[in-house]
Amino acid sequence: MITKQLLESCRSHLSLPGPGRNSLRQGVSRLPRRIQRSQGRTAATRNTAIYVQSRCNTSYEKNDDSSFSSDINKTQANMANVFGCSDEMAQHIRTCKTGVDHNGGENDDSDKGEEITMEEHAKDTGFMISFLGTGGGIPSTRRLTSATLLRLGGTSFLFDAGEGVQRQIMYTRASVGQIEKIFITHMHADHVLGLTGLLLSLRLSLQNQKNSNKVIAVYGPAGIYNFIASNLALTQSSFNGVTVIVYELTGGDEERAMGPRGKQWAIPRDKQHRRRNEPYRDIFRDWYPEFNNRFLVRKTISRGEDGIWRIPTVPESPTSSRQKSYNIAAAEVRHLRGVQTFGFTVQEPEPPKTIDPVKATKLGIKPGPKYRQLKNGVPVMSDDGTTEIHPESVVCGTTSKARKLALIGDNCGLSPAMMQLSSDCDVLVHEATVSEENMSETAKRGHSSAEMAGQVAKSVNADVLVLNHISPRVGGQDNIEDLAARAKETCDPSTRVVVSHDFMELLVPRQGFEFDSSNEDNVAIV
Repeated sequence: MITKQLLESCRSHLSLPGPGRNSLRQGVSRLPRRIQRSQGRTAATRNTAIYVQSRCNTSYEKNDDSSFSSDINKTQANMANVFGCSDEMAQHIRTCKTGVDHNGGENDDSDKGEEITMEEHAKDTGFMISFLGTGGGIPSTRRLTSATLLRLGGTSFLFDAGEGVQRQIMYTRASVGQIEKIFITHMHADHVLGLTGLLLSLRLSLQNQKNSNKVIAVYGPAGIYNFIASNLALTQSSFNGVTVIVYELTGGDEERAMGPRGKQWAIPRDKQHRRRNEPYRDIFRDWYPEFNNRFLVRKTISRGEDGIWRIPTVPESPTSSRQKSYNIAAAEVRHLRGVQTFGFTVQEPEPPKTIDPVKATKLGIKPGPKYRQLKNGVPVMSDDGTTEIHPESVVCGTTSKARKLALIGDNCGLSPAMMQLSSDCDVLVHEATVSEENMSETAKRGHSSAEMAGQVAKSVNADVLVLNHISPRVGGQDNIEDLAARAKETCDPSTRVVVSHDFMELLVPRQGFEFDSSNEDNVAIV
């Protein structure tokens, strides 16, 4: 017989929503009698688990009305009807989730099935933003905590690593082994709890690829190194064979020192277990020899005079699959006092210009070294030395542009440096945690509302505003529509507004977004 404890254990382990639990109860009660009268306890337990698992999978898929991927895998027209987004925005959105069943077999890239796309137009563009976790504070049945992946063809950059990020990646076409840089906006738990586990998974993935020279770079506030090092030491783990370089962005206004909020520990002196005359230790910036790990390297990047941290773009690993150089920078934003928080921008280099050989030959310049000067904007003399040729006379226009992503961490206000970095971005990912009724608490809680996100998008002239870090209180479709509508009230009419969801993927076209200016409906609700 099936015991009550087994049923409760299955429910607890799978964390099914209400309808799923009802189906589970019915499924278990109708277990075939041959399983209930199994010859051995071991066999009965195994067969019961298999049967319950299949019933739970069916129930979950059937009853989970929050499944984004099940709706977004429709045609563009159906998607517009279901989610209320315009057709012009729908063609740039798809799911990054695959149709593979991960319940059995090993979790490696070879097990991933064919990717499910909406239509043929939703193809890779070399600049794709995959939202792995879009919730704020705590995970919910609809959203996990913060994690966003920027897929750039042969490489990927990860922004924040909330708990469960590894599992989210396993359900997508993204590969853990392609992640070369990880950016942490701040040290709150919902943004970093998945970091150490992800790095250890990267080690295993790269070892399977026999890539012993791989280097992973992590960027974040002071304290991120000690966080990783202490996790490794206390869990007795190591990055054997893979080097992780941790860059701490130093010199900020909110850089933490000594203890919480830049103060010494708030513990009475007679309760402090330390030796007399022993100096206080800075848990964020001090060096702890007991946490030393030869595969974990600590470096710093100092803030420039303009308040911007410029991040090296040369690949750390000589075996990097993509040598393309990106312009990456960071600036502080206002979150909570003593909690150093960053926003990051990633921009492609300017696309190379081309010379029209027919025009150049007619003007007296044959193919050669002078073409390079013209591409760089330098006038040259014709081959016979009689005429000066200006670049605009022979340079052709390009069909692509330098695309830019601005991803801003939790904040209740942006610094001038962050506003400057985000200017004219193609995509602005901004939080919208605070609801309208709690607007007076934005500064106290250190978070923004949808209206504030719209104002930022308008100030930086963003093409697309993606509302992220959604509060667990935002549940039904009506609340999502209201969130997008409130952002629309304050942003520019030409800016398109999208509400993010786990496994949503936004594809930025190579030529940038080209929206119909006559279309007044700028809200894309997904």
